[in-house]
Amino acid sequence: MKAVFRQNLRSGLRHLKLYGLDHDQKDLRNAERRFKASLAQDPGSIEASYFLGVVADLQGEPDRAIQQFEAVLQREPEFEAEVRFNLGVALYHKYHARDLYLAQDQFLQVISARNAKDFLRLMSKASLAQVKAQLMIRRGSEQIIDDQVQVLFEEASCLSE
Repeated sequence: MKAVFRQNLRSGLRHLKLYGLDHDQKDLRNAERRFKASLAQDPGSIEASYFLGVVADLQGEPDRAIQQFEAVLQREPEFEAEVRFNLGVALYHKYHARDLYLAQDQFLQVISARNAKDFLRLMSKASLAQVKAQLMIRRGSEQIIDDQVQVLFEEASCLSE
């Protein structure tokens, strides 16, 4: 039973990786099918639930992704920073001001997390700068100049250093 679960999980990850190479929606559907099969074998699998959230966001379904990520976070996974980063990305993909502020909170938590990998912190800093730029645009700042955007990226890169 565990062998089938792991096989489905590995196969789902392989399809997810293939999607990253060629962006073929078929790979996302295959990955989703494999992660669901993993959950059928082990309904308590945090990993399969997490990757279903990743797939949902890549399929343009941020609400479904957010539900998956929030459910995973309730179970206090060892890879919490990664889940929070992807939750922030899914919230960003909703493009509503309220969700942008929630995304900002997730990115800040990743940046300050002691167990976050450096790459994840860097990605969170860049994402935080994007969120701040979106919020600035939404406030009606029509005359955004490159210097202002550069300041946002510099502010984000200085966090938690």
